Amino acid sequence: MSFWLSTGLGFCLNHVEQSFDRLFGLEGEPQEYCELDTGGLLRSAQKDRIEALARAVQGGIMAPNEARNMEGFDNVPYGDEPRTQAQVIPLSAAGSIPSAPTPAVPPSAPAAKNYQAAVQLDVEALTARAKRPERVTAFDGAAELGEPRVVRKTRENALQRPAGR
Repeated sequence: MSFWLSTGLGFCLNHVEQSFDRLFGLEGEPQEYCELDTGGLLRSAQKDRIEALARAVQGGIMAPNEARNMEGFDNVPYGDEPRTQAQVIPLSAAGSIPSAPTPAVPPSAPAAKNYQAAVQLDVEALTARAKRPERVTAFDGAAELGEPRVVRKTRENALQRPAGR
């Protein structure tokens, strides 16, 4: 459709537009001229239209409400002003923008003591789990006690603690 608009129909529409300009005594481009809207012919290319509108809004060319109105949607609050991403700034202004504050990190205890305590908790948790019989679900849905299972420390269960701690 786009190819046909730009090559076949576009040629004809250009002549029609110029004829309207002469008929109504318009001065011509760039002051006064007639331009026919072919946007309705691209209704079948919804994906292309939506992508173009999204890029126009993200690039600050259009306001969100302008793009919504082109698709027949109502306005949204705060959608009348064009926007752009914060990192798209001139290089001359980069030095005047304050940096984001860094989060305050609470002081921690010595790493060796915390590490030893964490290792001891892990060993106790694994020992308790290994002694506990595993529940096995039978085919009829009833739960039975099975043999004690062997628990190996993995990345997934490394931070699990016994319920009583």
